[in-house]
Amino acid sequence: MKTCSPSTTNLARCIFEVAESRPDHPALVGRGGVLSYEALARKITGLAGALEQLGLQTGDRVALLLYNTQAFAVAYFALLSLGIAVVPVNTRLTASEIDVILEDAQAKLLVSSLEFFNTITQLQADCLQGLVLDTELLASEEELDPLLDAFPLGCALYRLNELLARKLEPREPLPYALPANTTAALIYTSGTTGKPKGVILSHRLFCC
Repeated sequence: MKTCSPSTTNLARCIFEVAESRPDHPALVGRGGVLSYEALARKITGLAGALEQLGLQTGDRVALLLYNTQAFAVAYFALLSLGIAVVPVNTRLTASEIDVILEDAQAKLLVSSLEFFNTITQLQADCLQGLVLDTELLASEEELDPLLDAFPLGCALYRLNELLARKLEPREPLPYALPANTTAALIYTSGTTGKPKGVILSHRLFCC
């Protein structure tokens, strides 16, 4: 794991530090069971390697439309560890409202789940180059094919579990040491008085 100097940092380093010092300590408890810090770090590393293979790189922006699940945590820290800005999307927004955020943020990828199937099928954002779906709720993979056929988005579709199964290593050990002012997250306001506005939060802001 890379260490950070005063001029560099990475919010995701907290996960990897605990994974080294207390690997068996529970990190996440939820629908997917109990995930230790060591297991979480492995999933983060595997997804980060897969995302790099898809062409994502430091400075890109990726939107997350997920409930508070293990998939959210894995995706969130995988993106942060690579220096990719996370754009969390309010799960109560309509497709048209989400389109506004995606286009304004110029998100290259959307990570979501089949729980938002009806919303996702209505998205029209031209900026999206890919969609990653968490298919944990499906009883079998055979159920997914007819659902994917219904997606109108002209972008690549990936299954989250398949990306994790690739177990790819990132080009360098995680987390990447980033300039402290690197964008960690882009949080959008509710837009009650107009269009939502993005608030940029740096890694320095989270880590200090």
